[in-house]
Amino acid sequence: MDAACKKVTHEETIEHYLTGRLSLEEAEAFEQHLLGCQRCFSELQWRHAAAIELRSRTVHPAVSSRRTIKFRWRWAAAAAGAVLMAALATFVFLYRGVTPDTEAVIKQLASLEQSPLYVPWTIRGAKSQPALEMFAKGMREYARQKYQDAVPLLEDAARLDPDHLPTAFYLGISYLILDQPDAGIPWLAKVARAEPNPYAEESHWYLSKAYFKKRNLDEARRELEAVVELGGSYAPLAQKALERMKTLRHVPK
Repeated sequence: MDAACKKVTHEETIEHYLTGRLSLEEAEAFEQHLLGCQRCFSELQWRHAAAIELRSRTVHPAVSSRRTIKFRWRWAAAAAGAVLMAALATFVFLYRGVTPDTEAVIKQLASLEQSPLYVPWTIRGAKSQPALEMFAKGMREYARQKYQDAVPLLEDAARLDPDHLPTAFYLGISYLILDQPDAGIPWLAKVARAEPNPYAEESHWYLSKAYFKKRNLDEARRELEAVVELGGSYAPLAQKALERMKTLRHVPK
């Protein structure tokens, strides 16, 4: 462990970062450190994943017991890691001292450097619950990056269980990856509006990307502001994106 990592551990920097207790300068310095330190980034992954899992169990204890879903921590860590790395990549592009043109900025803000990863978990009793069985089938295709095949299966799962938020979230993401923001927005918006839920911050984050794809900067700004208001791990990055938006003077049609 080098001196920088020891400093991160001693000062509980990761915990303070995830809870929004770092100053802007401290957060930027930590993000730069993360890009070159696998040890600290892995620790951030696990803590972020743990927070999502705990919120999920706290919010939906009845659902978890009824459906008897056995979550795999490796899925949570992979998903958290992928999303955080993608967010950090956006941060590097926007704050590396280059002033790209408006079109380049919008394209970067809209880009999905890496979609939320998914590692299948064991769903006990899924065969007796058609919605969960269909969701599992759809997510197997999603995990293989066969998003075109995943969409109809997840659509079927959503019809069978309209209240299953993971189905809505990954369906919205699949449409976004397929460059169909108009189809993905209603699903992500549904998740973002459901309160409380562990997917809220991620849903607002990806909704902003969907609106950037549509060149709808007003809605993109509102989604980023929602991320900031939630005060989670994406808040500093959303704030930076909002600051970058102030430099946009012309929106290409």
